[in-house]
Amino acid sequence: MIAALTLANLLDRGLLDYYSYNRNAAYATYEMASQRDPNSAMAYWGMALSRSPNINTPADAGDFREAQPLIARAVGLEATATPRDRALIDALALRFAGDWDAHDADARAYREQMAVVAAAYPEDDDVAMLYAEALAENGAWAQVASLTATVLARDPEHPMADHLCVHAYDDAAERSPAIPCAMRLDAMTFAPEQEHLAHMPAHAWIETGDYARAVASSERGYRLSEALRAEPDAAPSEYEDHDVAIGYSAAMYLGNYAAAMRWRERGARLSGRPDALRSQTMARFGRWIELLALPPSKDDAQLPAARALALARLGRWDEAATDYKALPAATKDTAIGAIADARLLERAGKVETAVSVLRGFAEKQRLNYEAEYVPAWPVAEAIGGIYLRAKRYEDAAAAFAATLAQYPRDPRALYGLEAAADAESMPGAAAEAKGKFDAAWAGADTALGPDDI
Repeated sequence: MIAALTLANLLDRGLLDYYSYNRNAAYATYEMASQRDPNSAMAYWGMALSRSPNINTPADAGDFREAQPLIARAVGLEATATPRDRALIDALALRFAGDWDAHDADARAYREQMAVVAAAYPEDDDVAMLYAEALAENGAWAQVASLTATVLARDPEHPMADHLCVHAYDDAAERSPAIPCAMRLDAMTFAPEQEHLAHMPAHAWIETGDYARAVASSERGYRLSEALRAEPDAAPSEYEDHDVAIGYSAAMYLGNYAAAMRWRERGARLSGRPDALRSQTMARFGRWIELLALPPSKDDAQLPAARALALARLGRWDEAATDYKALPAATKDTAIGAIADARLLERAGKVETAVSVLRGFAEKQRLNYEAEYVPAWPVAEAIGGIYLRAKRYEDAAAAFAATLAQYPRDPRALYGLEAAADAESMPGAAAEAKGKFDAAWAGADTALGPDDI
């Protein structure tokens, strides 16, 4: 039980909560430390630290004002602190100096002073990671990656180093350095308050196309979020929506409809919109008859477009065209809307126009879904599908390869690539794509055919 921890244990626990980006839990733990020892300068430093911004939570005037008397108290108790701790206190005091209107300058002063502290204590991993967090807030990811690598060489299990390592490669062209960090985080044990650290590997997995692992890491984070909700007086995780969004997107790449629906339902409960994303999920897995039986719902904005796509997929082309034409512009400008439009154009023999529609929306997805987010339904897949059905196998293979470059190991693109290679009498390429597809599609409850892409 946390109440039984010593002062030193509480200070360590508070820092781990901070590393988990759970600012409320960090504050509560450091506050408990201050109650254990009212003369602990680091307890008040930690309470002020927990009111600092991070890469997910911007600076806030209320937090700034709350932190000022806390860090002032820490400064007043510096005589009881070690030289290293006094250096951390003095640096944080710069972050909350003066007025809120100057907070950008204060943040810069803090960052610069943390560079001095880190240079003075080059073997101190926590000092290095506190400095790295300050750099991350300023977008200096190359420096963050360098610092995390230094710390991980000394202590591969340092949770903040592994955490920031994953973030440092979120936007990188080569993301493989994050994989060992993700594996270590997956192997660690975390309290419910630290669920964000359990979730973090999902970033690396979904970005590198290991969708099953992304689902597994998201599941562990979600279970810890549930446990946190069950704790008396504990604030729910502020990352629940994010965790579920990643789990849902990853599940949509795989072949298990039941799993994707389970993640959809979790998101719907959190949002208070019971039917949210229901038709999109059904359409992704080809549940056309069920989809057409759905009643209208204000929670499911994509249902009209999904109905048009379902009618097209069932060969009810006139009804599909009528429904699509009636869609509002905003509904047409969605993944399902673009795919429905392309299907109708393909039916009319306008293959290149259909491809152009999909390429335009695929570019929007590329720009809108950076870092750990991937679109739940990447329309780039459908470009290859159109060429495949048109028996333009070389174009299909190129389109599927382009999709895989952006969404590695996308099973539907692998399936299409196998079909195109097989049609082109390229058994080696077909076998390679099939092997990857079979591995990704393990545990599926859904079969694919050429018309499903």
